[in-house]
Amino acid sequence: MVDRTPDDQAPLAAHIYNTNMKIIENWNRIFENQLELQIITLNEKLQPQFAIKSIEQQEDEKALKEYFNDLEKYPKLKHQNSAQTGHYEILYKPEDIQRVRQKVYENRLKYYRTLNFSNAEIHRLAMRDSRIGKVWEDAYWTIYRDAVRNDKGVEFTYNRMVWNCDKDKVGGTAILPIIHTSEGKKL
Repeated sequence: MVDRTPDDQAPLAAHIYNTNMKIIENWNRIFENQLELQIITLNEKLQPQFAIKSIEQQEDEKALKEYFNDLEKYPKLKHQNSAQTGHYEILYKPEDIQRVRQKVYENRLKYYRTLNFSNAEIHRLAMRDSRIGKVWEDAYWTIYRDAVRNDKGVEFTYNRMVWNCDKDKVGGTAILPIIHTSEGKKL
């Protein structure tokens, strides 16, 4: 019963066990000579330890943590831009990120409510779509979803795809030489 999520039944099982310990102990006293009927009990009450955050909340925290770790590890990922220069301004303050995340989440909820999904699925999809931070990575690419503000003050999220080799060094180069010979061009 360790490391469970809130939708697991661990808390309910622990509650039932803990409230029925006296009944189990009485049962064992009655049938103490009949070993096959005894119920083995623990010496103490169950204390289930499970995550108090939803899976979506855990994923949000992980995405933001990895995002800020990458920004610290690879400083060139952090843009010092401004919406005044015609670019999107990337917002890095946690309170700004949370505000933008909430706006995007509410907009995604409205969108998914127009489709034929359950309330739980609507919430899950809206949480996924509004997640800010490092949202995807493979051996070659990383996708960051930034909280941004444009020159009109509108805040939203913007996906940024970064080639992994560009995070801390210049990307690779390939050269294909063409040699001119008397017979023509050769590679």
